[in-house]
Amino acid sequence: MSRKNLLIAVAALAALALGGLGYVLFQRFHAGQPATPAAQQAAAPALAPIATGQVPAPVFLVMDKAAVVRYSKAGLDISRQMQPAVKQIEAGLAARRDALDRDASQLAADTSVTGAERDKRIAALTARQAAINADAQKRQAQLQAALAAANGQLSKAMETIIPAIVKQHGANLVLDAAVLPQANPDLDITGEVIKQLDATMSTVKLPMDMLK
Repeated sequence: MSRKNLLIAVAALAALALGGLGYVLFQRFHAGQPATPAAQQAAAPALAPIATGQVPAPVFLVMDKAAVVRYSKAGLDISRQMQPAVKQIEAGLAARRDALDRDASQLAADTSVTGAERDKRIAALTARQAAINADAQKRQAQLQAALAAANGQLSKAMETIIPAIVKQHGANLVLDAAVLPQANPDLDITGEVIKQLDATMSTVKLPMDMLK
């Protein structure tokens, strides 16, 4: 896996890191015969009581969650810690690929190796390639897990910050700027969130043990 691909994976995960602040509603469909009414009732989730008062009109605010991760002090600290880890992993994989390429080129140029011996060496090269690919996938998963753990600390801090900002503006709903093609800048609370987050936390402990 190239360094570019690793960085893309890290950036993608960082952009989604705060998704836990919202709710994801989903419905699971099962193949086969429909469940019995009794089974459906047993599997049904508990529902909140139906509101008897008037439903409040939505008052929107907008926040760029990716920008909070990218520009807050804590987010920058996570990036600072991640960069050398990504470089180290990429360098290790690149060195192994270069060695594999050299050995493959030597084998291709060596006309004295024929028959079973050539097949044996080709099989060994193929096994090395598979091992490198497997290790690259493992390393990417480790990076994602470490980044998710670090960003989880950001999420917890934001959960204590955003409700007060929403209440201060008299709003009741926050939308992610990523899902909006355009929004009035006056509705954007990203700067406020970053400012208060910076006052709350400026560093985040990256679980480096996940990257061993």
